[in-house]
Amino acid sequence: MGTTDKEVLVGEFQKLLGDQLDATECAFFLDMNNWNLQAAICSYYDIQQPRTSLPSMSFVKDVTVGEGESVPPNTKFTKTWRLQNSGEDSWPSGCCLKFYYGDQMTHVDRVMSGSLGPGQMTDISVDMVSPSKTGIYQGQWRMITPSGSYFGEVIWVIINVDEGGLLAVTQQMSRFEFGRQPVQNPPNPFGSSLPKINNTMESSQLNDIHSQHVNHYNNSSHNSDQVVLHPASSQQLPLHSYITPESSPKSTNVEDESQEMMIS
Repeated sequence: MGTTDKEVLVGEFQKLLGDQLDATECAFFLDMNNWNLQAAICSYYDIQQPRTSLPSMSFVKDVTVGEGESVPPNTKFTKTWRLQNSGEDSWPSGCCLKFYYGDQMTHVDRVMSGSLGPGQMTDISVDMVSPSKTGIYQGQWRMITPSGSYFGEVIWVIINVDEGGLLAVTQQMSRFEFGRQPVQNPPNPFGSSLPKINNTMESSQLNDIHSQHVNHYNNSSHNSDQVVLHPASSQQLPLHSYITPESSPKSTNVEDESQEMMIS
């Protein structure tokens, strides 16, 4: 405003604020700013506007495309950052990652991130295209609230555009490996994975079968010169499970005959 008339400036101040201040209060802000109307209004809003704490954000790491990685010219690639809410309050809904300065390398200038609780992390990706000319390119991105306030650290994308760059090929291979089902190797006919034949039985099983056999033998009618073999089950048992000292009377007769021969 070109006038220096203080009464006119006070009147314009009150008009712009909707008569929220009286003449004395308007004069105070004008005098504090050397009767500059625009500066006085900014000072008023700086004081009167409620102070709200901004969200917090910390950069964790580059998930894809490290700093200075080589990319061929005119090549599509995806840049992914991992970010963390390092504050005590959740991010409000509507926060996004916005291009801030440098080489944009994409047609979008912001990507939505959504709400994020304290301590939680999120990955944010932006599809980009490398420039046609070789060289070093870098861009800065920042988080921004729905009201337009930047917060957190500045994060970067830095690439080296080079004819021999292999970044696009490696990203395509990583996507292929991620989406492919694992292939099961066929069994090796010369391997040692053939099932083993178990010819042993636990001692408790052998004792039970042996006891059943002895009881059956003692309760059955038989000739004292005959060994009766009667397994208690259909399982294949070791040979010593069928013949025991109690079930072999013939061995006693042999010992008696040997003693008689020695006496005679």
